[in-house]
Amino acid sequence: MKLFKNLFLILTLTSVLISCSKDDDVHVPTNSEKIIGNWELNAYKSDGVETTTVGTEDPFETTISVNGKTFTDTFTKFTHPNTLESSGTYVLVTTTTIGETTEESEAALPFKFSGNWTIEGDKLTIKNGEDDEVFTIVELSETTLKLKRDTETTVEAGNTVVVETFTTNLSFTKK
Repeated sequence: MKLFKNLFLILTLTSVLISCSKDDDVHVPTNSEKIIGNWELNAYKSDGVETTTVGTEDPFETTISVNGKTFTDTFTKFTHPNTLESSGTYVLVTTTTIGETTEESEAALPFKFSGNWTIEGDKLTIKNGEDDEVFTIVELSETTLKLKRDTETTVEAGNTVVVETFTTNLSFTKK
């Protein structure tokens, strides 16, 4: 019986020691590490509503949808120490509905900017000059980066108030 207890104790200690191996200390990359590299823009979509109020009249709404297409060498390079640089061109197609729908295309817009970036949790902040743009990281893997940005802008001129509310989605593939 004593031999059985000793064998049981040795087997228990051995299994505990084996289960505590260094394999449990596998490094999981942080978002700040995963974002480093060259990313190619492959999708841009911005949907919004513009609400205009003139004086005491009832407000009227305009729906706006902006889609990117014809992305040419649209790369963003994230590097240490937290700098970024973008280059390339793209085309935007804007669809506006105010009772009737119109579509307009802007040719070969530059996709060129540089600045600094920080990541805190699921928020990516890009500092480009005086402006800070904050994006929610929807997905960040070794090959895919998807960002979302919600904005609301209010402009007042005389007795007219225009409120624009937009959700913009960007999708990148790592190159």
